[in-house]
Amino acid sequence: MPTPRRLTPEDLPAFMASFEAMAAALPDPGGFRLFGGAERFFHDHLGTRGVSLGVFDAAGLVAYGAITRPAYTDIDNYARDAGWPAERAAHMVTLSAAFVHPRARGAGLHQQLIRARLDALESNDRDVLARAAVGNQVSRHNFFKSGFVLIWAGRQSEGSLRQVYWRPAMEAAPRQSGMPQWVHQEDIPAQQALLAKGWVGAVSEGAMIGFLPEAAHRQDWSGRRESNPPHELGKLR
Repeated sequence: MPTPRRLTPEDLPAFMASFEAMAAALPDPGGFRLFGGAERFFHDHLGTRGVSLGVFDAAGLVAYGAITRPAYTDIDNYARDAGWPAERAAHMVTLSAAFVHPRARGAGLHQQLIRARLDALESNDRDVLARAAVGNQVSRHNFFKSGFVLIWAGRQSEGSLRQVYWRPAMEAAPRQSGMPQWVHQEDIPAQQALLAKGWVGAVSEGAMIGFLPEAAHRQDWSGRRESNPPHELGKLR
């Protein structure tokens, strides 16, 4: 399997070609959005606001994923949707805008890019957020498999109906064992009711999401990094 690498300005044509092929294959064009448009998003994620990673084959870019470092006041800061204070949000990053070219789907590239971006986090990153469209079962499965839990669902500030996932930067999110309460992916009010009680989505089976009573994401994680297990940092820099 090809190794992800950081993208450069010269990769813009390959990025645009892959993005357009992915978008053309979507059954619902509203299921995937890039903040500010594709070309602006790409350039924004070559510097201080974020990082772009990509996987290439002989024909071009087949998978893409970004790390975004939004300001607290930015409309695409998912921490605001989750109700986090600015102090905590200052140490939050998002795994954003992942997509796979139609010809390369089913090869595990989305999961690979999640892992690669977690490996590329910096030493002061504490919380990681990600989002997916409500009906995106593949992303939901991969986020749960990568140690995320679902902590928020609803209409985000920029207008998209999304679910937001969280994990600490250095380890999988804690979750309780037990029998989950199952909710359909489209039943946002039921999800919001469980989330308001401190439950989190932790497992999935197709269109069903299993919620467990866990409020760890509400805790203050400041100072927790010193006791976290070792993590492979700095790859792809």
